[in-house]
Amino acid sequence: MNITELLLIKSRYITLPLVVIVIALSLVGFGSFAPNANASLYVDNEQTNSVLNSSNVGSILGETDVTEDLISNLQDVRSQDFYLTIPSIGVNSHVLANVNPSIETEYAPVIEDEIAHGKYTRLPSEAVTNGNVYMFAHREGIINGKYVGIFKRLNELQDGDLAYVKFGDNTYVYQYQTQFIITPYDTWVYTGESAKPTLTLQTCENGDSMRLIAKFELIEVRS
Repeated sequence: MNITELLLIKSRYITLPLVVIVIALSLVGFGSFAPNANASLYVDNEQTNSVLNSSNVGSILGETDVTEDLISNLQDVRSQDFYLTIPSIGVNSHVLANVNPSIETEYAPVIEDEIAHGKYTRLPSEAVTNGNVYMFAHREGIINGKYVGIFKRLNELQDGDLAYVKFGDNTYVYQYQTQFIITPYDTWVYTGESAKPTLTLQTCENGDSMRLIAKFELIEVRS
């Protein structure tokens, strides 16, 4: 065996494992775990890795057809009455619709006084058979001398607790299902769709290093 044949054999043993590794990484989505350096999603001053703007509204709304009428509705919806009440944990607050979580100067003043509804997620009237209505607020803290912890007791929710969302002329009644903790990078709670009509509430956990998520399911619409 000459030196050329030996080098060819060695190269085969080196190349084949590298090919296998590259294929495996492509199957699990190697690049999907890296934060997007060109985009940021801020909720309670934490940076994440999703771009939230009109260019990807289709992916956020799932299978919903994105029309000019829908975009117009999202922009004008602040004229509607919008309130969240959860009697069991003392939540009773106005909700400001269509708040962009990617712009800190937009959402930060909102959650000092009220609850924010995430821009491009479903409104209650759009999530009657399926879809995700997403809201976020502070867990604790004092800003400008005022306590801002609207969702302070979110972790105290119990089976059977009800949430009432007044939107326009209707009241949407949701029943508590579950809660869990995620990292600030788990943006699927915002961008993901749901086969059932769902209310998702988000606030900080463990200071501002994690996120507490509470999920409710729609059980009734009252006119």
